[in-house]
Amino acid sequence: KIPGSPAEVKAGERKTQTERQADVVTEDIDRSLKIIGGSTIPSTGFIGALSSGVPGTEAHNLKNLLTGIKSNISMDRLTLMRAASPTGGALGNVTDKDMAKLEASLGSLEQGQTKEQLTYNLNRLHNTYLDIVHGENKGPLRRSLPKLDDLPRPKTPAEARKLPKGTRFYDPEGFIRVAP
Repeated sequence: KIPGSPAEVKAGERKTQTERQADVVTEDIDRSLKIIGGSTIPSTGFIGALSSGVPGTEAHNLKNLLTGIKSNISMDRLTLMRAASPTGGALGNVTDKDMAKLEASLGSLEQGQTKEQLTYNLNRLHNTYLDIVHGENKGPLRRSLPKLDDLPRPKTPAEARKLPKGTRFYDPEGFIRVAP
């Protein structure tokens, strides 16, 4: 690209827009994690999913933050796919079902998940956005994530109760839980 050319200016504008959008997403991730970790009434899982429709609750605030994050993910994915298309419009109309799949393409952000599962997915997404903006393993430090392959996999609730308090484990459905 030639310095100062329209192509270079446009590329610079795209980079600035990507960075600004990533800043919004990472800020909303941090706000979501603060709600998840600090709310007195659970904002995730069964109770969080039920109370997410009640305005003024932390669960409702979390629901709306997650909606914004998911929207950014789906628009990012859609933009990338269109940019990779020779005509730029090869995707045609995108259905709500397609958008939901794009939203989940970087990990599920459904509020009904356990606190541990959603926290893990949000931290992983935070790292992904830092990689997009700064390059892989460049820029700010990434959040550490537990090695999920090393987590115990008790087959029954009785086995899970035998785990030391606070131990992360996979339940039989594949969700991350914490031993009580």
